[in-house]
Amino acid sequence: MAPLRYLLVRNFDGFNFFLAAYFIVLRLAKEHRLDPEIIENLFYLSAFSGLVGSRLGAVLPEWRYYLAYPPIEILARGGMASHGAIAAIMIVGFFYVRKHGLNYWQLADLAAPILPVGHILIRLGNFFSAANCTAPPSSLPWAVKFPHMAEAVHPTQLYEVLASLFILPLAWKWAKKTPL
Repeated sequence: MAPLRYLLVRNFDGFNFFLAAYFIVLRLAKEHRLDPEIIENLFYLSAFSGLVGSRLGAVLPEWRYYLAYPPIEILARGGMASHGAIAAIMIVGFFYVRKHGLNYWQLADLAAPILPVGHILIRLGNFFSAANCTAPPSSLPWAVKFPHMAEAVHPTQLYEVLASLFILPLAWKWAKKTPL
């Protein structure tokens, strides 16, 4: 049962985000009559760029640590950063859409629902694995006591999920209205 728990909890955000993003992109691309091959290639390129960028987003702020150890430590030590993924996808996406004569900002609007979905899944993954717990202490009834913390804290990951659940329908509406 431990390997299954690891897959479900530790990889909850990444795997589910990939699936959700894939279906969102294909559905919206179809509605906007975009070439599915170009959009699917952009999706896979973005997924790979996001993985590399998210790792770089975690490594670069700690560059002094990584200089002190062998290069394999970059891959061996865990950690990902969503802001690195977003930056990498925006940069690679810019060059891809330019190469294929597409409008970058229109595609960015079309991809708008992916960000709140990603944020929801990332924060749920953080919550279930008790990661990124930098919340202030709380005595409220919904406060959460994580195993590695001395006292109960605000479930900030869940607050962010609620905010993204509010943003998602707005982003979806925006993406559906975008004329391509």
